[in-house]
Amino acid sequence: MACTRPPSPPRNVVFNLNDTCLLLEWSPPSDMGGRRDLTYNVLCKRCGPEPDQCQLCGEELRFVPRPQGLTNAMVTVMDFSAHANYTFEIESLNGVSEMSHFPRPVAAITVSTDQGGNTGNYLTHTPLTSPSPSLSSLPYHQLHP
Repeated sequence: MACTRPPSPPRNVVFNLNDTCLLLEWSPPSDMGGRRDLTYNVLCKRCGPEPDQCQLCGEELRFVPRPQGLTNAMVTVMDFSAHANYTFEIESLNGVSEMSHFPRPVAAITVSTDQGGNTGNYLTHTPLTSPSPSLSSLPYHQLHP
């Protein structure tokens, strides 16, 4: 049996807005690690004006179907706060990811809300600042100091 490895990060993260819902979608990783048991986790951070002013979102947002163990390359996010910046980090996992000693690479996208409440949010896309292309594929430890 051939050796397997953790997958590379998801690619091409985009969002679509429908009223107060944000649909995050992405493409599968370019390297699935030689396995087919691929899942995704989405981590949310609410950030201030400076990148180092981020806190985990906690239960303030709702994820449908859920933020962890996704088998499809999409998730719907609801219940945004007004005038906030959210960074969503998406990681690809397979059955050997937990055994890896290397940092987990993630794809990240930052979304800013300019209006709040349940009347609708205006969202804009701002790529995570990094030396990478427009969406980052940074190792987990660089996004989580």
